[in-house]
Amino acid sequence: MSAVAWFLAAAHAAVIAVLVRAGAAKLAAPAVAAAAVGELKRSHGPVPTAWIRALGVVEMTAAIATVLPVLRLAALMMVLVLGLGFAAAGAGGMARGTGKPCGCFGAESGRPLGPANIAIGAVFTGFTVLALALRGTANDASFGSATALLAVTLSAGWLLVGARQHLRTVLRHATNGGERTA
Repeated sequence: MSAVAWFLAAAHAAVIAVLVRAGAAKLAAPAVAAAAVGELKRSHGPVPTAWIRALGVVEMTAAIATVLPVLRLAALMMVLVLGLGFAAAGAGGMARGTGKPCGCFGAESGRPLGPANIAIGAVFTGFTVLALALRGTANDASFGSATALLAVTLSAGWLLVGARQHLRTVLRHATNGGERTA
């Protein structure tokens, strides 16, 4: 693969990692995002968690389809729409002064919808434009394999970094022969 193809594979992998984490969070705990998105409505009540779970399924589907050559164009269109939606939600959050944590992209921070969503939306939009412009670079079978490998590596690393405190506790417990320490 060329250097441009590796760069594009890395960009695809980063987008996939974000979408997988975001989708998984929405499937596992949709109430957080439902409350945050609900603040964008006039009534300020949470949106149905089924809507949030459906969005999680769309995010996961786009992530998986991005690796498959036959579905890549449709997946890129999904990523573009998701990016525009993330940016719009961030702009809406800033305009309304929302305060509920969004749990966006699987984050456990207390940040509401706002600048981070706008930034991720802009990155997703820019990524899509770049990926479409360089689409001819990503046609060989090794591109899909490289993208999948990089995405798994990024996702696993992100998961380990996010769960490092829990992981330390588990490892400490395992190395102490199952005995608890103070």
